[in-house]
Amino acid sequence: MNQINITGRIGQDAEVKQIGDTFVHSFSVAVNEGYHNGTEWVDKTLWINIDFWSAKKQDRFMKGRFAAVNGKLQSREYEGKTYWSIKAHRVETVEAKPKDNNPARSLVNDNLPF
Repeated sequence: MNQINITGRIGQDAEVKQIGDTFVHSFSVAVNEGYHNGTEWVDKTLWINIDFWSAKKQDRFMKGRFAAVNGKLQSREYEGKTYWSIKAHRVETVEAKPKDNNPARSLVNDNLPF
């Protein structure tokens, strides 16, 4: 089974393209990790490209928002290099700076029957 889950911050507002009756939202997510190099902690940021297909145009994929992404890992070859991305099945976002200490959550799953 090809399934991946990541969490991180959206790096830029999504680019939205319409293909027929479907919208494709393309954006990147910064995933932070770190490791010890002797006694020093080293931070490392991985940038992962996301493509989210939806029947409705979404305006919630904005720079700085926290995103939890579930989808399928994909790769493509270009000029001898391999590029990895996620075809998202589900994306949950939370406001970058919650108002009134109550983060506004947004959950989209277009496979729901309602």
